[in-house]
Amino acid sequence: DRWFQDRDDKENVRVCLEICVVQFLDDTDPFNSTNFPEPTRPPLYTFREDIALVTQLAGVHRLLRAPHKLDDCTLQLSHNGTYLDLESTLVEQRDELEGFQEDAGYVKYLSDLNERHPQLVSVESADLHQQRVVFC
Repeated sequence: DRWFQDRDDKENVRVCLEICVVQFLDDTDPFNSTNFPEPTRPPLYTFREDIALVTQLAGVHRLLRAPHKLDDCTLQLSHNGTYLDLESTLVEQRDELEGFQEDAGYVKYLSDLNERHPQLVSVESADLHQQRVVFC
């Protein structure tokens, strides 16, 4: 974990940051059988554990320049199939994240949930030994 002092907080509370590798799978063409995670050199994105996930998703989407719509999306944990509550922070969802690091899990970013082929964004920790959750 990386920590920083929140300058806006008068109580000077430490906030946890998680730096993660992010990519998406462009499956906008359901007949293309040779999809690879993009971009080929995945960028790093820093998630804050104290901010609601819905607020942070737009930043990931912009960073990746993904062709998918941001509307109607969700995050699902690979190790137990649990969907994360986007209105909550990672701190508030610690129980759902239990076991994520041990299983070397990843988080699926599902968009256009009404479509037959959801888009996936694979999010992994930059340090494989510290892999926790999208977010950690």
